[in-house]
Amino acid sequence: MMLPVCHAGECMLEWDGEGKAPVPLLKEMFASERRKAKVLNFSIAYGKTAHGLSKDWKVSLEEAKDTVERWYSDRIEVSPHAAVAAAAVATAVLS
Repeated sequence: MMLPVCHAGECMLEWDGEGKAPVPLLKEMFASERRKAKVLNFSIAYGKTAHGLSKDWKVSLEEAKDTVERWYSDRIEVSPHAAVAAAAVATAVLS
């Protein structure tokens, strides 16, 4: 969603020139979305569950579960299942 806006010239990823950028920066155009993404990333990374997200964001438990599942599907290396699998491999190697 965001990159096509930049490719269309409606915004820029960054501006190193002097003064104000000629078009808005991506982080300015999508400031609200960036804040929500940061909160989501830190919340899940530090153990927030779907139940907690549903209460914090006032969304259904189903929507929160879907969000958490999509978050982990993009970060296989930190999924709870990966931690269990890694522990099993470590136990097998040490045995």
